[in-house]
Amino acid sequence: MSVRNALLGLLAQRPFYGYELLAALDGIAGGH
Repeated sequence: MSVRNALLGLLAQRPFYGYELLAALDGIAGGH
């Protein structure tokens, strides 16, 4: 949960790299 918030902040600063990270995390979190 907290990690997602941190990722969201990164996404706001880095929509390019953040988006890739978010997509990867989403797949891992969703799969788990």
